[in-house]
Amino acid sequence: MDDELLGLLEYDGVLSAVATSPDGLVVGTAGVTGDDAEILGAAGSLLFGPANKNGPDVLNVGSGTVHVVRDDDVFLVVLSEATVPHEALEPVMLESLESLGSVFD
Repeated sequence: MDDELLGLLEYDGVLSAVATSPDGLVVGTAGVTGDDAEILGAAGSLLFGPANKNGPDVLNVGSGTVHVVRDDDVFLVVLSEATVPHEALEPVMLESLESLGSVFD
C-alpha cells in the first residue's frame, strides 16, 4: 500500500498522500506522518465523507490544495501545491485508488 502512495509523490506538486477508511482511520501514508497524517485523514473524511458525497472533491487550503477520490472502502486524500489542477491529478489518483481498494477486497 505504501508503495502505491509513494508513487503519488512522484507527481509534480504532490506533497503528501493518505489512505483512510471512510470514517477517517489512516491505513497508509506517504510524505506525512503522525498527527499531520491523522489530521489530513480526518479532514478528508469530514469534508468529503458520506454526508458530503455530492460535494466538491477539492478544497483550497492556504497555499495548497486537498484532493480526494473515494470508493466504498477507502478514501485517498492528497495534499498538493495550489498550482496542481484537480482535473490533471484525478486520473492518477483514481488509478492508485483502484490498487488500494484491492487491498480491502
